[in-house]
Amino acid sequence: MQSSHYPGLNDENDYQWLTERNVLAQAKALARTLKPYGYDHVNIDAGWWSDFTWKPGYDAHGRQTPNAQRFPRGMAPVAADVHRLGLKAGIYLPVGLEKPAYDDGDYPIAGAPGCSTHDIVYSDKRTTNGWDNVQDRLREAVRAEVRRQPGRRDRRVGLRPAEARRRRTRLGQER
Repeated sequence: MQSSHYPGLNDENDYQWLTERNVLAQAKALARTLKPYGYDHVNIDAGWWSDFTWKPGYDAHGRQTPNAQRFPRGMAPVAADVHRLGLKAGIYLPVGLEKPAYDDGDYPIAGAPGCSTHDIVYSDKRTTNGWDNVQDRLREAVRAEVRRQPGRRDRRVGLRPAEARRRRTRLGQER
């Protein structure tokens, strides 16, 4: 009797199978049976950073970290094992951070001293996921930090006033 589910369909959202052991078992089966026909990618979907109750794990900057229950050796060894089979490894990453990582607004932004997620994320994330104009918001946060430092640079981050004037003149933007 045939299953009522489409092959590969996970309509019950059961992600208990997403473990290092199962990914490597599937990779071995793929290499053994389908690689000769051109199938050469193993893609690990969302959930590799969550425990079995779907509670996510993050580092000090709110970035996803592999769940030790699902992937005890981490993601790099899993990718290395997939590569040893002659396959390519892919991993799902959302754009930006996951909502739970910036809901409280207290994760520092890596490489931007004094800037945390509350400086760059809209409080209303219903339609935007909080990341509209993130480049502009981050740039402004970095500029504000630069202004607070002694020997501050021009409003264009990284340029001393004379350098900024030369660049604006060269670009025909001098006022």
